[in-house]
Amino acid sequence: MFEGNVYDQMTPSEAIMEAAHGLERW
Repeated sequence: MFEGNVYDQMTPSEAIMEAAHGLERW
């Protein structure tokens, strides 16, 4: 699950990069 509060504090591009890394770990 994604932490919405964390992404709200990021820029869209940063959120996308973090999401991509999270998917790579799975």
